[in-house]
Amino acid sequence: MKVISIIVSYNPSYSGISNLAEQLNKSCEEVIIVDNNSEQDFSQSLLQLSKCIVLRLSDNFGIAFAQNMSIKKAIELGAT
Repeated sequence: MKVISIIVSYNPSYSGISNLAEQLNKSCEEVIIVDNNSEQDFSQSLLQLSKCIVLRLSDNFGIAFAQNMSIKKAIELGAT
């Protein structure tokens, strides 16, 4: 079974989101972070974390859009 965690963010603190991703990394194969066009772009820093994939949206499309996008990506990566 391949487990992938999903985080949807909008204007998070870097320490908060990076700590969450690191904790999730302990219990899954990968973490997908979808950023809903936050004011600060932490994408490059978050990519340095092990097992993190960052998808940055060009606008705030809402949580449902971001969740659907990340679920599609997780399925492409083989999540069960």
